[in-house]
Amino acid sequence: MVQATTAFEKRLKEGMRRGSEIAVQLRRMYWPKTTMAQRDDIIGLLKRAKVRFVLMGAYAMNGWRDEPRASQDVVVLVQARDHAEAIEVLTRRYSQLRVVDHPVVTRFNGLGFEICGHGVAESCS
Repeated sequence: MVQATTAFEKRLKEGMRRGSEIAVQLRRMYWPKTTMAQRDDIIGLLKRAKVRFVLMGAYAMNGWRDEPRASQDVVVLVQARDHAEAIEVLTRRYSQLRVVDHPVVTRFNGLGFEICGHGVAESCS
């Protein structure tokens, strides 16, 4: 991860960390057989593949909230030209999951994350 330098970046990083901890605890309690992908793992995979993306959803909101929110999914918006590479990288790492590709969103069923492609963020909800 990038070193946080501003007060907002520090709050965002702490919010994402706390949200991740809560999500892991909930998965262990209620869905112990669910594939345990971490937000940092997904971000790292995409960065190493040089996929351009934006973190969205609850993890992205946590810097703006007074209390972090846990989320079962990791939502990223990927540039259309990087969409195929993002799917390939994540499929390689999470081969046990079923990939469901729609015109504006690709979901990895069984894990709780989705890749929004084609530049349409609104349809990724």
